[in-house]
Amino acid sequence: MPKFCADTDKRPFAHRESSGIRLGDTHRTHRTVAPLSPTGFLYALYLVPITVTRHHRRNTATGSLLRAVVARRIRVIVCQADRSDRPMLLYDGDCTFCCRWVARWQVQTGDRIQYVPYQDAGAVRVSIPTERLERAVHLVEPDGTVSSGAHAVFRALACGADRRWLLWSYNHIPLVAPVSERAYRFVADHRRGASRVADWVWGSDLRPRGTVLTRWLFLRLLGCIYCIAFASLGVQVIGLIGSNGILPAADYLDAARQHYGSEAYTKVPTLLWLDPSDRFLLVLCWGGAALSLLVVLGIAPALVLLTLWLFYLSLFHAGQTFLSFQWDLLLLE
Repeated sequence: MPKFCADTDKRPFAHRESSGIRLGDTHRTHRTVAPLSPTGFLYALYLVPITVTRHHRRNTATGSLLRAVVARRIRVIVCQADRSDRPMLLYDGDCTFCCRWVARWQVQTGDRIQYVPYQDAGAVRVSIPTERLERAVHLVEPDGTVSSGAHAVFRALACGADRRWLLWSYNHIPLVAPVSERAYRFVADHRRGASRVADWVWGSDLRPRGTVLTRWLFLRLLGCIYCIAFASLGVQVIGLIGSNGILPAADYLDAARQHYGSEAYTKVPTLLWLDPSDRFLLVLCWGGAALSLLVVLGIAPALVLLTLWLFYLSLFHAGQTFLSFQWDLLLLE
């Protein structure tokens, strides 16, 4: 098998050392290294004319010919992985639109997928024509499976726990696969226009934003809204639906039981079926206001919000006309 030698006094190709072709140090020239594989030999042929041309200023025609043959006809794509058990997605690193979407996918899949521009290959795993790589992304899996286009994107995103439905739909729902591939092809052929649309919809940075601050703010504001709703009702609930109020809740529940029979408990779901007294009405209102403060403080928000929803649902059904406004419905949606 041929061996590769190079004059490396100035280490012009030191950045290639990661490819498995070890060049000599500054004090040793023409160092012989281990035999190369057939594909590695072709890659070496691509580099030799460059070295010869740079250091000896000759064989320009031969170098150009070899480089053209290797680069245009049998473009060797380097796919050295730091972990061989991870799939690798090859994309066009010269395409700004592609790079922006890859940045988004990286956030969604984490380190479970390697994203490598096909122009920056490291060690030979598979040979794919350059024309195909320029037209679509390719996913190379550890077992050698290669997919491209929308299928490659869905297989890569399936590594994210919340994106597996895309691949399932592609594989099991009729017409999803051909429509997805046609849409991918259309976007790939009109990248400039698609980039403008992405700017309008998502902005210049397509990476998903973090949700920690949004969640923190939303929960506390929701707690404040619940607190206001319960407190404002607590100061007037006895006069509205108390035992001596305008529309007593106890009388309303008795009428519902007579009309619906045993179905009344599902038609009018409320905790007041247990006790429609004025005291329990106050417990629901002021207990809800107190629990709302726990949400504001971030204490057991999931359990507390469920309790608040149940308390307000109970008051909503017993409140009749007084609690039939849109803002009451919004707290229960």
